[in-house]
Amino acid sequence: MTTTEIQSQDDQSNPTAEVEKFRRQFRTLVLGNPNYFGNLDNSSFQSVAKVIVNKTYEEIGCVGYHPQLERLHTVIYVKQSNGYGGGICSRGTLEYVRFFLSFDNGATWQDQGLSSFTAYDVPENNGRLEYAVTRRIDPPRKFCFQDNLILCRAILSWDVPPPPDPNFKPVWGDIHNTHIEVEGFRWFPLKDLLAAVKLEVQPNLELAVDLDQPIQGAQLKPLSASQLAKDYAGKEVEPHRFAFAELHQTVFKAGISDLLMAKDFENPLLGLGIDFDKLPDLLFPTDGSVFYEELECIGYDTNQDTLVGILRVKKPNGYSGGPCTAGSTEYVTFWGDFDGNGTFETCLGTASVKVNDFAEVPREGLEYSVFLKVDLAKYRQPCNKGARLVRIRAILSWQVPAPCASPNYVPVWGNREETVIHILPGDVIQGQFPVLSSVGDIATSDINSIGFATGIGIETGFLAQNSPFGGMINLSGKIVGGTAASKYRVLIKPQGAPDTSYVPLTNEPTGLRLTLVTFPPLIINSNHIIHADALGYYPYEDYASDHFIDGNVLLRWFTGSAEDGKTFVIRLDLSTDGNPANDIHGNEVAVHVDNRAPEVDLTIDLGVGGECADFPLGTTFTGTYTAKDEHFHSFSFQVEPSGPAMGVLPIPASGVSVFAGGVIADPGVMAGTYSFNTTGMKPCGYALIIRVSDRTNVNSGTARNYNQDSVGFCLKG
Repeated sequence: MTTTEIQSQDDQSNPTAEVEKFRRQFRTLVLGNPNYFGNLDNSSFQSVAKVIVNKTYEEIGCVGYHPQLERLHTVIYVKQSNGYGGGICSRGTLEYVRFFLSFDNGATWQDQGLSSFTAYDVPENNGRLEYAVTRRIDPPRKFCFQDNLILCRAILSWDVPPPPDPNFKPVWGDIHNTHIEVEGFRWFPLKDLLAAVKLEVQPNLELAVDLDQPIQGAQLKPLSASQLAKDYAGKEVEPHRFAFAELHQTVFKAGISDLLMAKDFENPLLGLGIDFDKLPDLLFPTDGSVFYEELECIGYDTNQDTLVGILRVKKPNGYSGGPCTAGSTEYVTFWGDFDGNGTFETCLGTASVKVNDFAEVPREGLEYSVFLKVDLAKYRQPCNKGARLVRIRAILSWQVPAPCASPNYVPVWGNREETVIHILPGDVIQGQFPVLSSVGDIATSDINSIGFATGIGIETGFLAQNSPFGGMINLSGKIVGGTAASKYRVLIKPQGAPDTSYVPLTNEPTGLRLTLVTFPPLIINSNHIIHADALGYYPYEDYASDHFIDGNVLLRWFTGSAEDGKTFVIRLDLSTDGNPANDIHGNEVAVHVDNRAPEVDLTIDLGVGGECADFPLGTTFTGTYTAKDEHFHSFSFQVEPSGPAMGVLPIPASGVSVFAGGVIADPGVMAGTYSFNTTGMKPCGYALIIRVSDRTNVNSGTARNYNQDSVGFCLKG
């Protein structure tokens, strides 16, 4: 088989024998030659076969962003019934997605981290399965009157994580670019607003006004049909589009249409240019219009138990106002065909995202995502009974959600998509049961019995490599079958202690602050505070798809020096009658805590009779360094200022733990020496800095324990 033939088979339904062989032997082949398949640019290894960005087995369907909830989503098509490392009773293999953002239309990229899911051989799959992954991001916001449409890239790579290189080409996988919208400021310093509007600040104004004070953005207001008629003059937006909310209200809501034939009633919709003779056909279509928006992908995120829909907004206008207005809402309603009879009788709920007009949009439009929290535990089955595959239907409807009771609903604007998802195997849970699903953003299944994690953060993308935990630790999970009346508490004990040592862990007296998301309309309350009772029980707030807690957070554990170096066991309990003796006990998770910064030291050998580190240009000097931690991750040298340093660094310039693919064992480097050849640098005063981090998952995947040291030196011409 030629190279061209292998690369051309991206969309084949039946892989050839040679492609299957390369897939089966992938790890073995790249172990001895990382560039065996020729996908690495400027590699010292010679390629043997050319297999680059091959989409035979997996492919990115869509990438979208939810601006209000700050989530990037990717839907991935798993296209074959085998080639994924084993069946559903095995470990399977990982599909990795790394995200990048560009604020200069692709000239430079910023790494946003990894997400992943496990794929399996599923012989029952006769078509393709659609999975989804999620990555929480925090892109810089601007004011709503400033353009903030940015470019996003997702790189899918099977079995090998993509490195933080936006130009990386996977062997098996895909690369997808799209444009997304970043929502405007919710809060901002006063000085930023003055700068944005180019308002000249009077001298000494900062003495009279606190320019750093946070200002809350104005509540975004909807525009009326008459206002939109003026704004859309000459922009080719149909009157029945911009007046749709009012039309729907008048036609379908009881009590309002009663006025239509009343004496002296003046219809506010007259004069907007609506062709009322065609209105019945427009409001009762036989097929939805995808002229303005289209639902393109739906998938299931097995890590977060969410259904994801990705839609494309195609036009600059027709969405009820710009980003400084309330705009309009895209609704996606999901149904499941759990009995396989094709009726989709089970409505799972509706999700939404706000969209707006923009003066200019990219030619291919903007991609948005919605996601719906679902509780599919009752539909699971043990792996030895085969894969549990379920057909999902989703209907996109602009401004008016599809009724849950109508799985065959035809929207005026929108469309319908169907797919098949795989519900991961497990014991069937009937009734209510507490499940602690993640600790510090790491799935509990990725945490071993002594409290160390290996895996990828569910939302943050933190790469755990035999990692302990530190700082603020989010404890997340679900009460399967939970209701608004459910109560839970989190218990903690030292590992090895008897169960009688369990005590409640609470966030009192300040209370537990959560982000509550309710619908409809979509309201995000980031300061929702709940309190525990005298026994440590909290009310359960994550009980429905239209009333859920962002991140499924149940508690926040604030660790400090008192917990350092110790291992604890965490358990989630569900109250049945208020008596702790009758609680339903959930799973137990071990957590090892490390809140110590690495030990770091750096010296320069000054030479005979020297008291100051002054050297002629081109001198090679030496020194010692310590980069030590019980859970060592890496060290690296840096020279400041970087400009005149011309990229010159000591030898070694860096070092990485064996747990992260390097050669340095714990506890790191205790008595290292370096050599620094200054040839190529310019005369200047410099700081030589060593930065050291450990493997600890700090603050739920947002940081590591870190320390640094520095020495100064001068180079003279």
